[in-house]
Amino acid sequence: MSSELHCSSAHAPHRNNSTSLQRFNSQQDTMAGFVNRENRVPYYQRLFQEGQKNGVRQWNQTARSKILLYPYYTILFGGLAGSMYMMSRMVLGHKTWFGKN
Repeated sequence: MSSELHCSSAHAPHRNNSTSLQRFNSQQDTMAGFVNRENRVPYYQRLFQEGQKNGVRQWNQTARSKILLYPYYTILFGGLAGSMYMMSRMVLGHKTWFGKN
């Protein structure tokens, strides 16, 4: 083989390893997503254990649950009702939401 095939000029320029190493070391010093704040695990553990004793479902125990669940229920049951309505209309031969056709 000739030395022309192994020419280093065809490759991408070499990166500065010391800069990459410094950047890697600085990223390892901090944990990803770590914020210096209180540990909320005992609070939520107590909340969920008390809710279980009272017969409350796990997805309905926090203060945010109603904010998240009511729109979900609206979309879920609204979509179900709309689907059932249109399926019954299609059985009767109507291909639109309102009217004869």
